[in-house]
This record gives sequence, structure tokens and C-alpha cells, in this order.
Amino acid sequence: MTSPERYTRANYTSKVYVTLFQLLMGMMRLGFLASFMSDPFISGFTTGAAVHVFSSQIKHVFGVKVHNYYGPLSLIYVRIVNAALFPVYFPTSLEQHHISKHFLLI
Repeated sequence: MTSPERYTRANYTSKVYVTLFQLLMGMMRLGFLASFMSDPFISGFTTGAAVHVFSSQIKHVFGVKVHNYYGPLSLIYVRIVNAALFPVYFPTSLEQHHISKHFLLI
């Protein structure tokens, strides 16, 4: 199995597990646990999700094709190639994940 196929399979598997976990928590009426989460945490999560959605859709608005690569050091390689081709910054899906994760930690 190639790297993109493994990445796709892992992505879908995690989505299924998260969905099942959320359904289980909903059936057990554990929504009250959200009241223990701090406002900055919720705000950071919302901001990270908004940045992730915006950065993943902006390339479609401008009609720019962003190159994606897989494997070791792919993040660095993608940045070098895309910086040479496009003067505007369009993050790849892997970069979007890291950007969103950093917003969640803020």
C-alpha cells in the first residue's frame, strides 16, 4: 500500500472512531463535561477550525493548484516547491493540520 493510500485509510479510520466516540458520549449524556472546559480552550478550538477551513478553501477561490507530496521531509519539500511556484502562501493539508493544532494550543 502506498503512502497516500495509508494516509487516506488512517484519515477515514480516525473519522469513524471519532464519530462513534461522539455518538457513545451523546447516548451516555456526557455533554455536561463541556462545561468544565475553559473559554480560552473553546475559543482556540473554534479559531483553529476556522483557520483550517479558510486555508483549505482559499486555493479553490483563486483557482491555484497546490502541489502535495508524501513521505519524509514532505512538509519542507512542499514549502520549497510551492514558494518557488507561487508568491502567495497556500498551506497544504498537512500544514493546515499543524496550523490548526497550534491554534488549539494557544
